[in-house]
Amino acid sequence: MKWRWWRTSDEMAANFTANRAPESDTAYLAECGLPTTPIAQQVAVAVRRSVASYGMIESAFIRAADRYPDQLIDLSGWDSLDFVDWIFALERELDMTIPLAAFKDIRSPFSVADLAQAVLAFVEQRAGSKASRSG
Repeated sequence: MKWRWWRTSDEMAANFTANRAPESDTAYLAECGLPTTPIAQQVAVAVRRSVASYGMIESAFIRAADRYPDQLIDLSGWDSLDFVDWIFALERELDMTIPLAAFKDIRSPFSVADLAQAVLAFVEQRAGSKASRSG
């Protein structure tokens, strides 16, 4: 018998998803409690996908209420969270740069919905400042 004190990312993903049914983006969006605007939905889904990507699982297993460290700590990457690395995954999903300052009000514990709300606030502020400069 081989003893290890760590779990592989595959083992972590299997444990995390073992007692969860996949959830549609529609159900996830409803749980986020964000406006039903296209940009809010795009941001929320991008946050979900980046959280899942960083944790090396399918996004359908991420819930809006999943919290760090409570549930997310069980995923690879989230067990030793490097917030900047997660932001890189988010930036790939949104195809835009997100400054660390966008998360200045996020404190642990936080939920996936909290992350989506912070990103949406940043995106809306950015869009508003661009509109005022061009107007």
